[in-house]
Amino acid sequence: MSRSGDNKTYMTSPARMALLLMVLTICGLAWWTYNQTDLRMRDDLLQQAGIVAQSIRLNRVMALNGAESDLSDHNYLRLKSQLMHLRHANPRCRFLYILGRHEDGTIFFHVDSEPEGSKDESPPGQTYDEAPASFHEVFINGEGKVVGPVNDRWGTWVTALVPLNSPPNAKPVAVLGMDIDAKTWKWEVFSVVALHAGLMLVLVFVVGSMWFAVRKFESSETGSRLTRAKID
Repeated sequence: MSRSGDNKTYMTSPARMALLLMVLTICGLAWWTYNQTDLRMRDDLLQQAGIVAQSIRLNRVMALNGAESDLSDHNYLRLKSQLMHLRHANPRCRFLYILGRHEDGTIFFHVDSEPEGSKDESPPGQTYDEAPASFHEVFINGEGKVVGPVNDRWGTWVTALVPLNSPPNAKPVAVLGMDIDAKTWKWEVFSVVALHAGLMLVLVFVVGSMWFAVRKFESSETGSRLTRAKID
């Protein structure tokens, strides 16, 4: 009886090890896919924001005061109309805006893509007190980046930041921001991960089924040989 039990344990150990290896492989693949997908999406978002930034006429931004007086300025009105149209052209984008920075380091809104009177509108001169250090870094070093998720009074966002420079290597005059809802972002990433994990599970199932079939066949062949040996 003991020898039979030992044999059973011996027979099931490879299966358990194979199952553990499969689980670890799938988890590792899912984690790698998540990181790679997130990085690729961030690169794409930065490129999209860069295209928008190139369409902004910098002289209009430089003409703004960052104050309530801009509300009637034709430069402000043209920029606001432009941002509104660009945002509607990209369903994933929730907010488009242009930020300025005072000498004391305070970041404020020049103009955003919200319709006039919207509860989410940021009027010219409104300070962005929640701006993390990464926002300030773009103003200081002039390098675009994607940050987040970032929490503020409007929600949680993954944000692309692109400096508006004149000339290109000078200190940024302003920074263009493009916000994607963090929930939307995570859903898109997880969708890709789920697809890859699903394909991996199918592959594991097929390979596992073949492996168990081979093991079963080998076991039956061994049993047959033992039976024949006893008869002989």
